[in-house]
Amino acid sequence: MTNLCLLSLVSISFGGFTNFSVSAQTKTQIKNQPQAAKLNIIHVNPVLGNDVTGKGTIQSPYRSITNALAQAKYISTIKLTPGTYTTANGEIFPIQLKSGVIILGNEAKQGKDTVILGGGDFLSPTLTAKNITVLGADRAELRGVTVTNRNSRGYGLWLEGTSPRIVSNTFTRSTQDGILVLGGSTAVISRNIFITNGANGMSIEGVAQPDINNNRFENTGYGIIIRQTATPRITGNFLSNNRSGVLIQSGSSPVLRGNVIERNRQTGITILANTYPNLGTASSPGNNIIRYNLQKDVQYVGTEAIAAVGNQILNISGNLQISGQIPSQISQTNIPPRPSLLGTFPSQNPNNVPVRTVIPNSLPNSVIVRTSPVELTQPLPANTNIDPNLPPIALKPPLGASVNRTIIISRAKPAPPVSLRYRVVVPTNSESSKVEIRRLVPNAFTARSNGQEVIQVGAFSDRSAADEQVKKLAQAGFNAAIEPIIPQ
Repeated sequence: MTNLCLLSLVSISFGGFTNFSVSAQTKTQIKNQPQAAKLNIIHVNPVLGNDVTGKGTIQSPYRSITNALAQAKYISTIKLTPGTYTTANGEIFPIQLKSGVIILGNEAKQGKDTVILGGGDFLSPTLTAKNITVLGADRAELRGVTVTNRNSRGYGLWLEGTSPRIVSNTFTRSTQDGILVLGGSTAVISRNIFITNGANGMSIEGVAQPDINNNRFENTGYGIIIRQTATPRITGNFLSNNRSGVLIQSGSSPVLRGNVIERNRQTGITILANTYPNLGTASSPGNNIIRYNLQKDVQYVGTEAIAAVGNQILNISGNLQISGQIPSQISQTNIPPRPSLLGTFPSQNPNNVPVRTVIPNSLPNSVIVRTSPVELTQPLPANTNIDPNLPPIALKPPLGASVNRTIIISRAKPAPPVSLRYRVVVPTNSESSKVEIRRLVPNAFTARSNGQEVIQVGAFSDRSAADEQVKKLAQAGFNAAIEPIIPQ
């Protein structure tokens, strides 16, 4: 019998229409059917809204994102009016995203006029206390806002084991990183701008596996830094005018496809030993364009060969097996103009360079490049935790020369030698900055100053020698300070 038997239909003719009566059994079945969730839109206005009397409507908005999130149910959109969202309008930082809730600003402008500014303490389960602006949540979305954290060592967005979608935002002027992704996060981070952050555009670590696609990274330390055993997929991104584009540290295994990494101040990609990056294979060419970086386009400091198939890489060092190169139709003396910052994102071939399709198992122009480690322009150590108790580099330096050993200023400890009167320190604890300082001053080490962690780069007997060290560090982009060594 068909399902029609479930219906007890009584046809009554009335005015040319037919009226159907449904049985009680059928009414119960219809009532119990799952209903589509209703999309709830909550409006927020940081100037005209009110968290006490507001109703979250466009006529009566809330004033803070914090309050809107507290009221939001699963499958809601919090619509932000352009403006600046700070503690002044009632925000409590960090702002914690909520599962099933979209925070929506202005996607068309990557959040240029919708700014979340501030930061608060967050106790990370794995990395102790941090200062962050926004905390992630599974199945949440953040779209069309600008995120900035100007607090000391401030992070914009923190994704620890959570997997939201982060789309069409701007992460700028945070003193540490725009985004940090760690734990088992599989977040999707797409079409965002990362510009002028203090340490890195984005850090990825732990066992994170995010999808990083079609973003721009400009004017920061490392555009992307990948640590520990992270395995991100990095596709279609544009990285330019950073200190370096990508740093791949020991143990990590990123996949890079279709990225443009050019005109960075040092390297395009730096790969440390014991890493397993996938820069393209015979069956899946890399299609990365890595060129015009000041020192090296790709620098590899390990010994085991790494293959890179189907890319355009102009200047390399290290044991890299380069094959199936994409031909370059643009000379290095005719570099194309930089695309505009807002509203433009790279494709796999943003400058319309003719791309030759690489046929698997048929890779002409194959070449194996091996260079000696002494040729490396930027050999970066994997471990920057230097033992401060090690003896100095030179026991009897010439007058004014650096003797970089720990200077302990304490009544309970012997005073430092009288000949050492000044020390030079850099107030930073970001990993990328530590690595770079160690490249410039190999015997630099972590120390303390006024209760804060610093990098000590020298102890001097002569003030002019200390001044010279400060100048050199300033030329490299570091704000160093001279501290007197005063016997107690």
